[in-house]
Amino acid sequence: IIVFGLLLMIALCYYIVHKSIEPVVMLAKQTEDIAEGHFDRQIAPSSRIDEVGKLQNCFHTMQQSIASNVAELEEICRKTEQKNDELMVATTLAEESDRKKTAFIQDMFHQIRTPLNIISGFTQVLRDSHSFMEESDIDSVTRDIKLKGHTISNIIDNWKMTLELEQTSNVTMTDVVDCNELCMEVARNVLMRQPDKVKLFVDTADDVNVVTTNKAYLKKIMSELLHNAIKY
Repeated sequence: IIVFGLLLMIALCYYIVHKSIEPVVMLAKQTEDIAEGHFDRQIAPSSRIDEVGKLQNCFHTMQQSIASNVAELEEICRKTEQKNDELMVATTLAEESDRKKTAFIQDMFHQIRTPLNIISGFTQVLRDSHSFMEESDIDSVTRDIKLKGHTISNIIDNWKMTLELEQTSNVTMTDVVDCNELCMEVARNVLMRQPDKVKLFVDTADDVNVVTTNKAYLKKIMSELLHNAIKY
């Protein structure tokens, strides 16, 4: 009887101890999972009012706080990666813009240098040989100098317009323009400067009446196209 009673007491003590430490064992396993990086693993709250229950509830609160902080960090990392991608795109665009600006400036210098060299050469000819030149030759040279001076002025105007376009966030497109009238105006202006080199025939359809656009820029574009056609 004594042996049986002792065995029964041992079994009862084992059961009580097992039940007492079972939440601790479960809590230890869940804590190990969290320590391995599984921050979303939930630790259930306990209804016990003893120290083990308080410990489990503290771990439950800690797990929720960690999960919330991890979610915020992941969102911050995602936004940071997105910003980095946007910065990379912006950097690429800025580098491309700098490259285009450099090429543009070099081209402008080249275009200005060519007529300047011609003007310099003609000026030297007039200085050294004007007394031996025919009146018609002098007129031709001075006309060419004037034309090259206009070319330089036109290049500078284009440069100024380009800079204005870069600094303007919005170009107004509210001018009502008669197409035939604009074409004739541009043609007359071109012929006034180079009447001997080319003949222009304006042939626009009668049903093309008016368009809504920016007259100044459209006129500039058409003038440049005609000047470029005459040049080449």
